[in-house]
Amino acid sequence: MLSEKERKETVKALNFRHEVIDANPPGAQHDVTLITDVNGDGRPDVVVGQQGRGKELYWFENPEEPTRPWIKHVITDRFERYHDQAVGDIDGDGKPEILISSQNVGVIAYFDIPDDPAVSPWPEKCCHILAEDMPGTEGLCIVDLNDDGQNELIVGPNLFWPTNDPENPWRREAFAPALVMTRVAAADINGDGRLEIVLCEGESHPGRLVWCAPPDCQQLFNRFWILFGSKSKTQGCYRRTKCHILRCIFCDTAKA
Repeated sequence: MLSEKERKETVKALNFRHEVIDANPPGAQHDVTLITDVNGDGRPDVVVGQQGRGKELYWFENPEEPTRPWIKHVITDRFERYHDQAVGDIDGDGKPEILISSQNVGVIAYFDIPDDPAVSPWPEKCCHILAEDMPGTEGLCIVDLNDDGQNELIVGPNLFWPTNDPENPWRREAFAPALVMTRVAAADINGDGRLEIVLCEGESHPGRLVWCAPPDCQQLFNRFWILFGSKSKTQGCYRRTKCHILRCIFCDTAKA
């Protein structure tokens, strides 16, 4: 427990100076902004998707001196309302891809980063659509759940498993279909050496929080409720929440 003096010193040390990247990004929702090195220059860039009826997904290039203007590059304008983005090696080529959810049109897709990511928009061949029937989906995570060296995709309460079949490269499984508009995270919650999935209904009622454990990573997950939420729209509802994975500073044990 920090003393009052220590708390004040900590707050003083965290007195950040802010720099404006874009004073008026149209339709951007900043709480789902992705930070990643898009162009491979060793500096973190910012990926932002438009909300509402906005159709642009774009990235801001971090200049050599970050206090200088950041250059905006359009990734795509094909879809609408990019609520979430995630980055990771999706297709097993050893390179990062960008996974997105387009809530209004129900598209889940990922983008290969082109050789020249500054081109606007990115070439059509970079876009790979995984689903077109998932409107309102949010919460994305790219992680190797079964430790087979290939990443799986957690897309809200759904899983996409790689099949190694060129004709049907992904198998989709709804492991917690009762939950809607969920945020997601993955970690070893129960200490059994395997990854579990944590979901919370961030923008819907009743606002439930649950973690899911795989009896077998090719079968439906067991669900263990943390919070049942409430049907009331005014009381006991954990809306506008997100789940993140924390680590114990001393023992490095993953906790929700």
